[in-house]
Amino acid sequence: MSNSSKIIISGVEGVNNSFLKSKRKRKRKLTEESFVYIDEIEDEEDSSMNEIDEYMNQKIINNKFRVKMQRSFFKPFLYIQRLCFVANKINELKIKSVLDVGCGQGKLVKHIKAKNLEVRKYCGLELRKFNLQQAVLYSNPLLTDYIHPRKNELKLQFYCGSILETDYRVKNIEAVVAIEVVEHIDQNKVKHFIETIFGFINPKFVIITTPNIDFNIVWPVLQHGLYRNPDHKFEFTRKEVIP
Repeated sequence: MSNSSKIIISGVEGVNNSFLKSKRKRKRKLTEESFVYIDEIEDEEDSSMNEIDEYMNQKIINNKFRVKMQRSFFKPFLYIQRLCFVANKINELKIKSVLDVGCGQGKLVKHIKAKNLEVRKYCGLELRKFNLQQAVLYSNPLLTDYIHPRKNELKLQFYCGSILETDYRVKNIEAVVAIEVVEHIDQNKVKHFIETIFGFINPKFVIITTPNIDFNIVWPVLQHGLYRNPDHKFEFTRKEVIP
């Protein structure tokens, strides 16, 4: 067994250290409609527990609806298809460094660790601190990373911030990935999203995914009116994305 996993987590900013050191227990909650994973954080010093509980409760409600709908129409689920598409593109283009905008709880970095062996540098940018904390926790090397270490060293960096602002910590990146992010931005601020990515960062590759509102007609019920998520500010038609 190698004594090195060749996975290095550095540059973690905006994450509560006491959270990372706290005892954690995972509880799997099975409901009649969906599988929901809940992290219960045991940390008396963490003053953000109420915010976390509220966030997780809302997430469970939204997930139950989305999972029920996706189970009827999509196999595998849409989010898995998106992640696989992006991971395959990263491999196809032989990308070495990635900025994951709105990295959430680290779903893409899991794929990169396992499947994108050419990637040397991953930067996760996330506005919500709780999501960022989860992404850091889930990115720690596993036992299999030591048994079967990567050929190339992978450096992971996580930053709390917004893509709407210029941030020199995320410069010099070969590819920017934004999976289901742009629709969460106010329409009058989308231009800043575009200017930051294509102007300030100016990567070689940009991969953006966003819901196709034309496809919403096949959903029997949209819980949040016209859109699939209560936080969506808009959803594009195919013609709006590809004129």
